[in-house]
Formats: sequence, structure tokens, C-alpha cells
Amino acid sequence: MSDELVRLSQQIADLQEKMAYQEDGHGQLEKEIVAQQATINKQNRLIAELFDRVKELRTDSGGQGGGQQEEPPPPHY
Repeated sequence: MSDELVRLSQQIADLQEKMAYQEDGHGQLEKEIVAQQATINKQNRLIAELFDRVKELRTDSGGQGGGQQEEPPPPHY
């Protein structure tokens, strides 16, 4: 019975060690996910700002976004 108890104690210790490594890995992955989400949110804000800026430039250029398309083709066509 004593050998069985030693073997079970060793298995428990091994499992606890593996669990500690998994918890550490989980924590690192969670930090990385949070950082990536922050980057994605920032990129989404920048894209929205760029779309707004493009709309402003199209409006300022004298049309509803299609001012340049209404110009006649160049003479060589």
C-alpha cells in the first residue's frame, strides 16, 4: 500500500506541475488577446476616420463622390 501511495502522490505532483504551466500559458495568451483586441479597435477607429476623410475630400472636390467620373474622357479616346 505504501508504494501505491507514493506513486499516487507523485502523479498528483506531476499533474499540479502541468496545471501550473497551463495556467501560466493561459495567462500569457489572455494578455496577448487583450493586446491584439486593443490593436484591432485602434485600427477600426483609424479606418473609420479615413472613410470620413475620403467622404469630406469627395464632397469638397465638387460632387457627391462622383465628380471625377463625370469629366469627359481625354482627347485620345
